Amino acid sequence: MDERYAHKGLGSEILMSILFNVKNIAENNVGLRFVTVEGYARAYNFYVNHSFNNLKKDDNKIKKRIRYHNRT
Repeated sequence: MDERYAHKGLGSEILMSILFNVKNIAENNVGLRFVTVEGYARAYNFYVNHSFNNLKKDDNKIKKRIRYHNRT
């Protein structure tokens, strides 16, 4: 998300729209078990706040990237 539009709710609206459409497709056309997101470390909390969970195998990698991002 461009910084000019950050913290205005636009990212949440876009994500909710995408998930709404994915849900509709999954209910009517194909099976779907989960949605995977590969985001920037600085966006980690955004996804956590929207009920996404990280894969357990990535816990250490995520902690390392968050520590690095918090130092920069």
